[in-house]
Order: sequence, then structure tokens, then C-alpha cells
Amino acid sequence: MHFGSGFISVKIGWNILNFLNIQNSSSKITILILILFFGIGISGFFEIVEYTLDVLFSKNTQPGGLKDTMQDMIDALVGGLIMSGYFFRKIKK
Repeated sequence: MHFGSGFISVKIGWNILNFLNIQNSSSKITILILILFFGIGISGFFEIVEYTLDVLFSKNTQPGGLKDTMQDMIDALVGGLIMSGYFFRKIKK
């Protein structure tokens, strides 16, 4: 699930850049960094939401604690890197 969220969040970042028309005025590497960091930020936000829900509702959605969180973040990073590479090749510059 977190691997797929890396794909989705990078795609959302790509769509935001398209909407703002930043792709025409920025270098390829800048665009790559922006969409990758957006994906990583979204992943971090979701981990904070998971933790908050665990605390508020006394649940255990993160059974491994820090290990679970890090595995989720790494999965999202790998998915984001793959999708960022795809969009990097799509940029016409």
C-alpha cells in the first residue's frame, strides 16, 4: 500500500506542477526534486496521521513502532523514486 502511495503522491505533485505551469520555467533536476520531496512529505504526513489515530483511539495500526514507520517510509520512497524517474524522462528539455 505504501509503495503505491509513493506513485500516487508523485503523480499528484506532477499534476500540481502542470497546473502551476512550472515545468516550462524550471530545470529537469529542480522538477525532479520538487515532485520527489512532495511524495516524501505526503508519506511523512500519512505516518503522522497513523500515529495520531493510534494515540487518540487507542489502536495499534503500527505494530512494529519505529520499524513499521521506517519500512512504510522506505516503501513510499522507492515508489516515489520509480515514478519520479518516469516523469523525469517525460520532461522535454
